[in-house]
Amino acid sequence: MRKKILLLSLLAVISCSLPHKEVRTISKAQISPTKKLLFVKYEVISTVFEEPSKLVVMSLGELYADDVESLFRWNYDTDEKIDIPEGSNYVTFPPGMMDKTGNVIQINYLEKTLTQRENLYGSYLLTKERVPKFNWKITGKKGKTSGMPAFQAKCSFRGRDYIAWFTPKIPVNSGPWKFSGLPGLILDVYDNQNKFRFRAKTIEYPFDGPIQMISFSKEEQLDWEEFTTIGEKLKDKIRRKNLATSKDNNGVMTVEVFEQVRQELFDTLSYH
Repeated sequence: MRKKILLLSLLAVISCSLPHKEVRTISKAQISPTKKLLFVKYEVISTVFEEPSKLVVMSLGELYADDVESLFRWNYDTDEKIDIPEGSNYVTFPPGMMDKTGNVIQINYLEKTLTQRENLYGSYLLTKERVPKFNWKITGKKGKTSGMPAFQAKCSFRGRDYIAWFTPKIPVNSGPWKFSGLPGLILDVYDNQNKFRFRAKTIEYPFDGPIQMISFSKEEQLDWEEFTTIGEKLKDKIRRKNLATSKDNNGVMTVEVFEQVRQELFDTLSYH
């Protein structure tokens, strides 16, 4: 319990550098209703800090998708209850730490563009890139995920190796985060170090309800080179600023650096 309190306090310190009502690094979102073919609610598990003390956060994610475009958002502020598995060391984000929009991946398959809004070291950044290609290899293994028959596939992407389970029963070429390119909906995907996982909880197919599509200002979108440059500067700033002090067994105060764990690694630059 003491460890969780310390880590949650540290998260709160980081969140102080993130304005909730006005996000200066990106535009304010304009929301418009539309209709989509598919809605999936995902359980998202993210390793936020690795050293000196590991912190794993559980949150929710939402995927809306059809054959033309998709929107996935996660790590957003919500009143919806998140069920923490009994006996796990997972925590949830404190209320108000993230804004209502959260992290966003919006893909237009016709234009082959991907727009991302990401909370990077306490600042929201907006980037745009081409829809990435995944080197999926279908292994032939079969199973059952989220109550549906599923097939296993593997790939390497931007510094991490992933295992995914997809179902042809839902012929939508989409999934959580940036994942796509398999012959069916991706129900479950995780890296081989168990730092990140997206697992479907509920599926509505077909989906008839309105959704929230988010429009961003083109003037404030970064390309990948700009994004990685700013990311490294923010990383150095946070490394100097966000320090945790503790006492060792002899009562001596020590300073430890908490560094955010990213799903995409900056030293992996062969992105396309």
